[in-house]
Amino acid sequence: MPKLLDAYYARIEQNLRCKSSNQILGKRYVIEQENGSIEVNRVPLENGLDLSITKVKGHLKIDFDNTFGIIDIIEIGCCLRGRIEITPHPSSIKMIVNGGETFLSMVDQSVKRYETSFSEALIVSVHFDEKMLNFVGNSYLDNTETGWHCFINKTFGSSFFNSKAAHHSLKKTALAIVDQSHEDMMSYIRIKQLVLGLMLDFFDHHFEMVDSNLFLTNRLTQWVEKHWDEKVTINHLANHFNVSVYFLQKAVKKTTGLSVFQYIRECKMAHAKKLLIDSDLDILQISMEVGYDNPSKFASSFNEHVGFFPKAYRIMFKKNS
Repeated sequence: MPKLLDAYYARIEQNLRCKSSNQILGKRYVIEQENGSIEVNRVPLENGLDLSITKVKGHLKIDFDNTFGIIDIIEIGCCLRGRIEITPHPSSIKMIVNGGETFLSMVDQSVKRYETSFSEALIVSVHFDEKMLNFVGNSYLDNTETGWHCFINKTFGSSFFNSKAAHHSLKKTALAIVDQSHEDMMSYIRIKQLVLGLMLDFFDHHFEMVDSNLFLTNRLTQWVEKHWDEKVTINHLANHFNVSVYFLQKAVKKTTGLSVFQYIRECKMAHAKKLLIDSDLDILQISMEVGYDNPSKFASSFNEHVGFFPKAYRIMFKKNS
């Protein structure tokens, strides 16, 4: 059975019809178009870990067929200059990485095709799979979390892609990787040291942010559970938690995939479902309990969220409980 990353690159070579040639420490891929060219130097470092350095001249756009079924490869990277625009289809939500930013991504199996545009870019990327879990993953999981998929869930949450400004030490390491020669075994050892250092540096900062996002979202959950019937503005919540509106919105979105008010409504609907099954409160009382003065609006919102009106939900699920 071929190694996962070998299969991944073989598919890229076939899909994008690029020219390839063997190098001392790896393989070189070239894609040429009328408006420019892409050169990718791949260095396999060990089973489950690869480095690639991508240099783009001009402005190019490539389409990548994502129906080949290779999954669970994580990419972390640093765009040292230029710009990358990635549009997954059918969602068509554009993801952008500018020079001076890092990115974290994984193949999303719901995406059939990726359309990627490059402009005068220099990118250092590290691809790895579950064989690297003992090195990079387990130290970030607590005693209740084990395995590759726990690491993926904690790393990505609801999003298969995110980018942010690169901190100084990571950019410095990425530049050192670009400047390192690829001539001999000593070069290989030095490159591997740099790549492992870049991975640990990246995930130290990433999980520090993930943990702070999760902590703030948990505080919001606790607040909602004490104020089911309270109407509130996002400015009030941000002031209450002593954070900016932007930070609150970003933390909840990163953790849950929802906006602040979508998440609050999700919490309220979960509480309403529990009351419909476990209590004898009537619909009006339940609607007021979760902050709806108008029971018709509550019923409409409940149906939109759950797929049943409250009375039908109670009849169906209370009978079965």
